[in-house]
Amino acid sequence: MFYYKEIISKLPRKELEKIGEAVGIGLAS
Repeated sequence: MFYYKEIISKLPRKELEKIGEAVGIGLAS
C-alpha cells in the first residue's frame, strides 16, 4: 500500500478524486 501512496502523491488533485470515487475510498481525506 506504500507504493500506492507514492503514485498518488504524484497525481493531480482531480485525478485523485476520480480514482477515489472509482475505488470507493476517500483518498482526499
